[in-house]
Amino acid sequence: AERCRLSIGHIDDFQADPDVVAAL
Repeated sequence: AERCRLSIGHIDDFQADPDVVAAL
């Protein structure tokens, strides 16, 4: 999740990571 948060430009990573999606 942390890796995805650092990659703000990678929306695909957000969709792939439920933990990040919940943060949004």
